[in-house]
Amino acid sequence: MRRLYPVWVALALQLMAALAWAQPGTLRFVATEYPPYTSAHMSSGGAMVVALREALEPAGYKVEVSCQPWSRVNVEYRKFDGVLVLWPPEIETMGLRHFMPVFRSRLGFFGRADAVIDVSSWRAIGQHKIGTGRDYGYPAEFLNAGLNLHPHTDDLINLRMLSRNRLDLVALERAVGMHLLRTQLAEAKTQIRWLEPSFAEIPLGWAMTARGPTADAQAQHLRAGLEALQKSGRLAAIARQFDVDSW
Repeated sequence: MRRLYPVWVALALQLMAALAWAQPGTLRFVATEYPPYTSAHMSSGGAMVVALREALEPAGYKVEVSCQPWSRVNVEYRKFDGVLVLWPPEIETMGLRHFMPVFRSRLGFFGRADAVIDVSSWRAIGQHKIGTGRDYGYPAEFLNAGLNLHPHTDDLINLRMLSRNRLDLVALERAVGMHLLRTQLAEAKTQIRWLEPSFAEIPLGWAMTARGPTADAQAQHLRAGLEALQKSGRLAAIARQFDVDSW
C-alpha cells in the first residue's frame, strides 16, 4: 500500500489542479483600436467588449481589456489570455486557439449620395477612383481585380476626400464607416452612403492565446456564454446598438 501512496497523491494533486483551473477569475484580453468593436475612447469599450463581458459574466469571470496599437498586439499578445477582433487568417499566423466568430465584417464601398455607381461586380466598378487604407489587409480578389486604387493613411481621410469629390468610392468595412460618419464626420453624413452589395463578408471574433486545461476550461465557459447570448437574442441587440453586423 505504501508503494501506491505516491500514485494516489499525484492523482489528488492533478484533480485539485484541474479544479483550480476551472475556477473563475480575471481574464485579460488585448485589442487594438477598432471602433465600434473595441475602443478605449468608448465608455462601453465597444460592441466586442460588451459581448465578451456579458458572455463571461454567468461563469463569474471578470474581464480586463487593454487597447494597444496593432503592431504592439502582434508582439505582446501572448502575455494575455485572449485577443479581440480577429479575422480567421490571423488565427493561424498568430498560433491562437478556440476562435469564436462573434460579428460579421462586411467589406464594401461607400459612395456619394448624389452619384449612382454600380458596385455589383469589378467590371461594373471599372476605373472609378477608389480610396483604400495603406497596408490594410484587403482580400486578394479585391487587390487583384485591376481596380483604380488610391491608398491613403486612414479611412477618415478617404471619407473626407469622398465628400469633397476627390474620390468616387471608398473601400471600407460598413460598421467602421458608419461609426466614423456618426462620430467624426457628422457634417458629411448626408453626403455619403453605404452601397450594396458588399464584396466580402468575414467572421470577426476572439480567440485564446494559451494551450492546456486552463485555456480549454476558459474557452468552454466563453463559448457557452456566447451561445447563450445568441439564443436569447442579446447578441443581435448588441449588434443593433452599435450598428455592427451579426450572423
